[in-house]
Amino acid sequence: MQKPEINIVWLKRDLRVRDHRPFVNASEHPLNTIAIYIFEPEILNFSDSDLRHWRFVWESLNDLDVLLEEPSIWRFFGSCTSVIDNISQHFTIRNVWSHCETGAEITFARDRAVKHYFLENEIAWTEYQSDGVIRGLQKRQNWSKQWYDFVGTEIEPINIAQLKSRLITPSEDYLIVQNDAISQDILLNVQKPLIRIVENAGQTFQPGGVRAAQKYLQSFLSKRAVNYRINMSKPEESRTSCARISPYLAWGNLSLREVWQETQLARATGINKRQLQSFGNRLRWRAHFMQKLETDPSLEFTNANPGYNTIRTETNPVLLDCWMEGRTGYPLVDACMRCVVQTGYLNFRMRAMVVSFLTHHLWQPWQAGVHFLARMFLEYEHGNPYSQLQMQTGNTG
Repeated sequence: MQKPEINIVWLKRDLRVRDHRPFVNASEHPLNTIAIYIFEPEILNFSDSDLRHWRFVWESLNDLDVLLEEPSIWRFFGSCTSVIDNISQHFTIRNVWSHCETGAEITFARDRAVKHYFLENEIAWTEYQSDGVIRGLQKRQNWSKQWYDFVGTEIEPINIAQLKSRLITPSEDYLIVQNDAISQDILLNVQKPLIRIVENAGQTFQPGGVRAAQKYLQSFLSKRAVNYRINMSKPEESRTSCARISPYLAWGNLSLREVWQETQLARATGINKRQLQSFGNRLRWRAHFMQKLETDPSLEFTNANPGYNTIRTETNPVLLDCWMEGRTGYPLVDACMRCVVQTGYLNFRMRAMVVSFLTHHLWQPWQAGVHFLARMFLEYEHGNPYSQLQMQTGNTG
């Protein structure tokens, strides 16, 4: 029996439908498509990974199912190559579409292995630029202009009804109709442990999903931005005066381009022009730090300036534990550390302070704290802890 031909949309940090070229492709291509998200054991067990991240992803996938009006996202558990190979036992895969992911070495290695698999099996894989970060860029002199060109590009419209008609629903009924069954161990068993993740996560974190992302963005642009410049550095006031959309950018519930364009519209039609100009600058800075890691992946492991290689080389476990648990005896430092553990959030100035305190006052190497902070930040993305943390440490000059 001939296997049915399909395309795949491989979701990673792009958990949305709008401004999503892979989904546009799926809506326009004559073949049906399965949209997949793969929970990879290697990534879940990575030192930067925390339960809070996967709760957010799970909620985001559920939200996508609601937006598409029925279960549409296939959830898998396993290494990417084994999952794709399992799918190929039952379907002939013609195209795989995804967005580029600027990640740690573990995700770079994953992508290299997947690329090799696709080449060997004659599967066409197309990756699309994300966040204005340019893959393969060796020098950043003209990067800002390219970034502005990217965020200013018109967002491609998508026919949602047509997309839904192309997406194959991951249901047992469908599998029976095809007289075939994708491994239930891979397709379904991941749901039980991840449902427990959702149940045990508590209510102290921002919820995942496109609809929550839009509420945060619109409330900021229409109301909360009024005190952005005044309050963004203040530990308490920043909680409401900052946009609070960083998790939604990190996991792709919002695209950088749609946030930029809605911000420019709000600037043109509202009264918070200076506030939103500052906010727009920080959108670019975020992408700048991502581009730094994309261009120089060694920042994950080594000092940006090798002149600092001979200092802060030893870790004191007692001091490190006090810092992580908020027991240093410095009230503001301890409050900030307890806050990020409980909520996954800390404003930028306080992030800079706790890193500076760790590396200067406690004289600990930045590598001793980077993975802990990566686990704590709900919006963890690799450019944040590696590129920015080195800057706060003071070893980039």
